[in-house]
Amino acid sequence: MIDDAARQGAAGLSSDLIAFRDRSWTLDLPAITAETLLIYGDRDPTATVGDGHWYGRRIRGSRVVDVKNAGALAIVSQWQRILAHVTRPTSSAPVAAADGPASAAASASASASE
Repeated sequence: MIDDAARQGAAGLSSDLIAFRDRSWTLDLPAITAETLLIYGDRDPTATVGDGHWYGRRIRGSRVVDVKNAGALAIVSQWQRILAHVTRPTSSAPVAAADGPASAAASASASASE
């Protein structure tokens, strides 16, 4: 991270150093209520599987996926898993309001397809 900031000059370096020192955002991690999938490649030297477990201890309902022989682009091989995770219905999903023409059309369409 610091090397990338250095390539951006003094402004990039100072901005990243300030962000690196400010850990206040970590206090909000326990407030995350969504089921969270944390995907890390075991060959990523920057964002490690250990980092994933660190986040996992702070985010209730999270699951760490350790992708073997993968680096920073571990999510590429896990794309189907990610899509399945974000598109599956959950018991805590909000229910849409059932009023108005759009709702009536959606209900009719859903009934017709059953």
